[in-house]
Amino acid sequence: DFSKVHVFFTNERLGSNRSYQGALDAFVMRCGVPLPQVHGCPEGTPAQAAAAYAKLLTSHPSIEVNQDSLPSFDLMLLGVGEDSHVGSLHPNSEYIQETGEGK
Repeated sequence: DFSKVHVFFTNERLGSNRSYQGALDAFVMRCGVPLPQVHGCPEGTPAQAAAAYAKLLTSHPSIEVNQDSLPSFDLMLLGVGEDSHVGSLHPNSEYIQETGEGK
C-alpha cells in the first residue's frame, strides 16, 4: 500500500537534484505515493541544509530513531556510477583521499 510510503530524497549537490523528476516519474507517480509524503532536499547553505535535513530525519513520525539518535529506513536506493561511485564520491577523488581511508 504505497499510500503509506514516505520518500526522502538526498543530494550532496544543493540546488541540483537531477534525479528528483526522474524518480517522481518512474516511481512515485506510478506507485501512487501521495506528493505530500515526498520530501525533497532542503535549500540554503550546506550547513543550513544539513541542519534542516537532520531535523526532518530525526523528528518525522514515519522514521524510527535508534538509541544513538540515528534514523532508520526500511529501504534505501542509491545510484551507482559506472566506476562504482555513490553520491559523487568517486574512487581516488580528493574527498576520499582526505579521509585517509580507502581509494
